Amino acid sequence: MLSANVTFKTHNIATINCSPLLLNIALHGMEDTLNIIYDKYGRINPKSEYALVKYADDFVICAKTKEA
Repeated sequence: MLSANVTFKTHNIATINCSPLLLNIALHGMEDTLNIIYDKYGRINPKSEYALVKYADDFVICAKTKEA
């Protein structure tokens, strides 16, 4: 459930005609760059400041705070 203080920012990256596979290859390692930590079950560690969701050729980066 979302709280009333949720802010969404969207950034439109230039439209790229590339396959989802190529985009996933390009985004590989983004979790390391954002210091996202997973436990042995694939869940995000609560100490992580960011969360990354990738699906096909789309991705969303979620942050705990506005300042992040």
